[in-house]
Amino acid sequence: MSRATLTSGTASLLRLHRSLIIVVLVSLAVGCAPKDGSDGAPGLPGPPGASAVGPGAPTDSGLTRDDDLPGITVTVTEVKGASGVGGTFQVGDFVTFHFTVKKDDGSDWNLDELSGRALVSGPTVNYQRVLVERTDVAATAAPVAAGVHSYTFPTAIPGSYLAPLNDTATFGAGDGEWAGTSLISGTYTLGLYFVWSFTFEEAGKRDAGSAVANFLLGTATTITPREVIGQENCNACHEDLRIHGDMRRDVRICVLCHTSGAEDKNVATAAGGTPDITIDFRVMIHKIHNGSHLPSVLGVTTMPGGDREYAATPKPYQIVGFGNSVHDFSEVAFPVWPNAALPMPRDTGYAAASATIRGLEDQVRTGVTDCEKCHGDPDGAGPFAAPAQGILAYSQPTRRACGACHDDVDFDGLYTSNGQTMPEQATDSACVLCHEISGTHLDVVDAHRHPLFDPLVNAGLHIDVTTVAEAGTNDGDGTLDPGEKISVTFGMIDDLGNSVDANQLGSFFSVVSGPTTNQNLVLYEAFPLAALPGSPPYTTFLPERIQFERVGVSTALDSNESFTSIRFPHWSVQGAATDVWVRGASIPPAPLPNLTAAAPALQNYIDVSDGGVFARNDFIVIADGTGSEEYRKIQTVEVNRLWFSSPYTANYPTALTLAHAAGETVTPVSITLVDPAGYNLDAPSGTIDEMTEFGDGEVLVSYTTDFVVPAKFGPTLNDTPTMDESWGKWAGKSLASGTYTVTLWGYRNLSVPLFGETTTYRGTSPGAAKQFLVGAATTIEPYDLISSGENCTTCHEDVFFHGGSRRGFTTCIACHGNLGAEDRAPYVAPGAPVTEVTVSFRTMLHKIHMGAELVNASNYVVNGFGSTPYPNNFTEHTYDHIEFPALPGGVRECAKCHGVGNTAWMEPSERAHPTESVIPIRAWRAVCGACHDSNAAQAHIDGQTAPSGAEACAVCHGTDREWAVERMHRSE
Repeated sequence: MSRATLTSGTASLLRLHRSLIIVVLVSLAVGCAPKDGSDGAPGLPGPPGASAVGPGAPTDSGLTRDDDLPGITVTVTEVKGASGVGGTFQVGDFVTFHFTVKKDDGSDWNLDELSGRALVSGPTVNYQRVLVERTDVAATAAPVAAGVHSYTFPTAIPGSYLAPLNDTATFGAGDGEWAGTSLISGTYTLGLYFVWSFTFEEAGKRDAGSAVANFLLGTATTITPREVIGQENCNACHEDLRIHGDMRRDVRICVLCHTSGAEDKNVATAAGGTPDITIDFRVMIHKIHNGSHLPSVLGVTTMPGGDREYAATPKPYQIVGFGNSVHDFSEVAFPVWPNAALPMPRDTGYAAASATIRGLEDQVRTGVTDCEKCHGDPDGAGPFAAPAQGILAYSQPTRRACGACHDDVDFDGLYTSNGQTMPEQATDSACVLCHEISGTHLDVVDAHRHPLFDPLVNAGLHIDVTTVAEAGTNDGDGTLDPGEKISVTFGMIDDLGNSVDANQLGSFFSVVSGPTTNQNLVLYEAFPLAALPGSPPYTTFLPERIQFERVGVSTALDSNESFTSIRFPHWSVQGAATDVWVRGASIPPAPLPNLTAAAPALQNYIDVSDGGVFARNDFIVIADGTGSEEYRKIQTVEVNRLWFSSPYTANYPTALTLAHAAGETVTPVSITLVDPAGYNLDAPSGTIDEMTEFGDGEVLVSYTTDFVVPAKFGPTLNDTPTMDESWGKWAGKSLASGTYTVTLWGYRNLSVPLFGETTTYRGTSPGAAKQFLVGAATTIEPYDLISSGENCTTCHEDVFFHGGSRRGFTTCIACHGNLGAEDRAPYVAPGAPVTEVTVSFRTMLHKIHMGAELVNASNYVVNGFGSTPYPNNFTEHTYDHIEFPALPGGVRECAKCHGVGNTAWMEPSERAHPTESVIPIRAWRAVCGACHDSNAAQAHIDGQTAPSGAEACAVCHGTDREWAVERMHRSE
């Protein structure tokens, strides 16, 4: 047996960076003729002996959704034919290999049911083609033992390297191409894969299995595999990487064809021709994953003097492949945070640049920098899989690898960035002189490390909620009930375990939602940090902000009046000040607008007879002079509908506390803020003593107090009538017994001064959740639709949204897990129509990840937070460019998000309120209709729903039914 390293699943092959030792290897390369006195190259091997084992029963190739694939496991058991000393191969040797191909049950495949291919490339330091891919392996391999087969390449190892695929004069030696030069000593790789064709629900499919084996050539003595990235790294997102019609599934096979100098097909009839496009793996993979952030795609290039040009013609990143098919990667965005949303630090001149240039720079700066996701941590630690030679990505920078993403750089000219100019770079030899592994901002690790992952910038923040308990006036039964306060105890530490005081934070938030079986919003409140003095652990009540509560009438003739709020104590601290307002004289319009429809308590809007007399930020009083007055501040006007607020909008009351009948008056009023020096606040009792005469008028007070568990659910996020009870929204219904969750999170404000610019970030903690029981519930029922937030981080690594102030699955689900939650449409612009867009996870996340595959993808727009003042304080988010990377089934790979073994997603659970349901919950529509958005699919869903709203979906799609969800989502 030759000295070969035989591998089927763990060998290291991937070559993404040109090795600087190539020059040394070339200089040491020796001729491949046998030494004097040694045997010459052996002739072609004779036919092997016949196997005593006959073929097995044919494999059924017509599969249904109930069938499992038989599986293909390929193993190279031996590589033969070497004539050199110590079993090394020499030029002129014929490569023979023995192999097995087995099914998952351990039985042998009949080779006549498969197609098999084999090729040889090398050396591993810079892969070149050596033996062309043979397609006759299954047809001509001969049996040598039970289940063992032998194949010999009909062509001997040549004396020089073959040309790369689709070779032209565009690329040459400077690009690592060695075509026509003599083979050098080193490690070479045999790649072998087999493909089985079958039908799945009458659609043609392929399954494949592969193996590789490394062997030595020339005078090399030590196997040197190549694994700069590994299959595990790819499959973190792709689940089961496969390409070229599902035939190639092993990244170790990919690099054997996508060698240095390889090019796409570049035919004039496809995309008008694609000259100068290399499919060299180290270039192509970087560019594919950075598609939408490539300077070339954005129209950014470098002028002859080295300065950037922002008005170049954008060039889409397209590759022409098999059958002259055009593959456009110009909209691909690497789904790894924080870069996916939070750009790298600003470059010199950013602040002075035009808005257009800043926008282009922002796009470039949100490109791929998390090298560890594919190459592993350079220190061998961290959460990413570490390929055997992953360090080479950091220690061997090359023009090809680095220029793949930084494709505005012309290495034949000057390049200026952040006050430094890089001279011409004719070869890769000088790269490491300026770009070492780490130490300066020019070094590979430092230049690609996001500030949020830099411990010198972000020390980290972690919150641990240890207890949630009933407090205030309570019955002591261990569960929370309406009228009781919630006491929480929590600690805060940094990444090193050091205690973090609340005064170091920029913001802190609290959310209460539940029950976990049908989550609805109970509380969303920013936490006044000054209420957390000293060091953790902290024990505190949860806060609640009360806005514009009417507490009495001031009379100018009495200068010693007192007013007491309904709730107390007041949290009289910075960030939770008590504000006192006095209503002034007003001249109401004639006729006075009135309610055209009854407005129940907890509704966050009213319909009026004439909305034209109102504007954003106007103050109104409903039912003026009746004793049931209620003051509100208008957030937006939608024709004759006046919206108040969403629960998280500061300085706006969210919903009515009283019910108002149709016909009650709605009066515009003016109110005046009272100077705090004019009164004395007794915070514990909520009493305000007049020190300076308020004058005549009703007195209003806004204050923060202890949150009290309500008797009924209030409005949800951006609540509108669009998402009614049929979507699972329980606004206005009694608080149901069950498991509820307190979620806390916060962030520090961070600044990064670099290159003469300052970039700000938020060092945000993941959400810290603690579950508790409400009412008659006795057993904690965790949220189970997603088995673990780590399912998200498998691909995304981390999750940051809303300017980086929300981080991690736990924080997301605290708000977006609430049923009926909507986007910001009612609050973004005067007169903006209400849109039927829910931001509840069960609909929104399916739509986002379905993305481009939605039939109506271009119509799915979510209005979110923005960065400019009202009325444009929102951003339209579109997802028609998203393609879910899990293979083979894309979004049908439900376990990718929900978790392997999790069955909660297979059939929507009952979500009706236990005592007050009026209409059925249309749970199937909310979930299944998210992805199946075609008119026909929506009509089918509606057609299987009774006039009452009861869905009949489970009859066909329920667990164990013919068209069960889990069965119909099987991809093969």
